[in-house]
Amino acid sequence: MCGCNGDYAYASNYREEAGKKRGYALSDDDVSDRKLKTRLNKLNKMIAAKDYDTLDEYDFGVFVEKNGRTLGVYFKKVMIDKRVESV
Repeated sequence: MCGCNGDYAYASNYREEAGKKRGYALSDDDVSDRKLKTRLNKLNKMIAAKDYDTLDEYDFGVFVEKNGRTLGVYFKKVMIDKRVESV
């Protein structure tokens, strides 16, 4: 699964660190705690209900695919018990 053309958002508390990793400062449009919370809630509901075609779990994130669309969350801490505890 590749989300290269996807819609990305970063948590505000990791703004500086993420900017350093990318090599340039993040704009205000790149940072959205609200968007992350919404996606995280949707992802957790999909996983709990097994409402997906594919589930991929890695140390760096969780991704579900349904009807050809991918929803993913990259996180700083490893997830616990198939529910993302921290981003």
